[in-house]
Amino acid sequence: MKWRPIYAVILLGLLIVPRECVAGSFGRTDLSGTVAADIENYIKGGIFICNGDGNADSITVYLEVQSNSAEVRCAIYVRTSGTAWQLIDSSAELACPVDTGWYTFPLIEGVVLSAGAQYALVAWAKQSASWNCRIHSLEGQGVAADSMFFKSAAYGAWPTPTAPTLIWYYDAVLVCHYSGAAAPGAYPASIDGVVNKGAYLK
Repeated sequence: MKWRPIYAVILLGLLIVPRECVAGSFGRTDLSGTVAADIENYIKGGIFICNGDGNADSITVYLEVQSNSAEVRCAIYVRTSGTAWQLIDSSAELACPVDTGWYTFPLIEGVVLSAGAQYALVAWAKQSASWNCRIHSLEGQGVAADSMFFKSAAYGAWPTPTAPTLIWYYDAVLVCHYSGAAAPGAYPASIDGVVNKGAYLK
C-alpha cells in the first residue's frame, strides 16, 4: 500500500489528542503552625506545582485584616529563567473588610495553566497607617527555600519581570482555583472547614 497524504492526516489526527481540562485547585490550605506576616508593601506568596490543566479562575488567600479594611490584590507568576519571574495573571484590587479568614480574588485573564508546571501565587496590600493586613504562612528553616515568593515593593503596578528577594523560609497559605472550580458566585463555601468569605469588591 502506498503512503498517501490522507493517511498522514488521519495519523496526525490520532496523535494530536487535546489534554482534558478538569476543575481543581492547588496551593496550601493547611493552617497548622502558621503565623501572620505583613503584606502591606510586600508581595508574598508560595511557589506550587499545578496538579492539572485548566484556566485560572481565582486565588483564595487566608488573611488577617485588623483595624481597617484593606486594599488587596493577588497574582500568578511563572518562572522564565533562573530567578526571573513573569506576571501572567492578576486580580482587581478588592476592599477586604476587617476579619480573619479566606478571601477570594477573581482573576482577570483566566490564564491557561499546565499540569506539572511551577507557579507563584502571591498577595499584595496597600500601605495603611496601622499595618493591618497580614497573610498566614508556615515559617522556619524546616520549610524548603524554593517554596516561597517574597519581594519588598511599594504598592502599585505589578513588577514584571521580577526577581523575588528570598529573605526567610516560609510557605504561604493560599490556593488557586482553575477550570470553573470557583466561578464567580460559586466559590467554595469552606476550605478545610474554615468559612470562605467570598470576594469583596471595592
